Amino acid sequence: MYLRSATLVAILDRATEKLAHNEKALFISHGSENIRIPLYEIRYMEVFHNHVTIHAEEPYKIKKTLAALEQELDNRFFRVGRSFIVNLRFVRKSTRTEIYLMDSTVIPLPRGLYNTLNQAIIKHT
Repeated sequence: MYLRSATLVAILDRATEKLAHNEKALFISHGSENIRIPLYEIRYMEVFHNHVTIHAEEPYKIKKTLAALEQELDNRFFRVGRSFIVNLRFVRKSTRTEIYLMDSTVIPLPRGLYNTLNQAIIKHT
């Protein structure tokens, strides 16, 4: 028995919605709000003067260490030196000195991390 395309689309929509609902997320306090940021939305995080900016659909600046946030992430994220964590899903290309994300962001790649980054990308895909 074959499913009609409308039935198949409905089944796939429900499955996608269920996956999105079950997706791991980061919970942060931002001002007077508590915000849930699904991990798949986070492109990268950067630290500057004891504040981390989480770059997702919109940026969120919070007072927390990058190391503390790193503990809440999974293997799709890669720590880039002391100042950045990138979501490997958003890496478009890398050179020995820079990581280029799909949104045109360029992140400096510290010396010695090129091979480790490439291994992480291969493992993630």
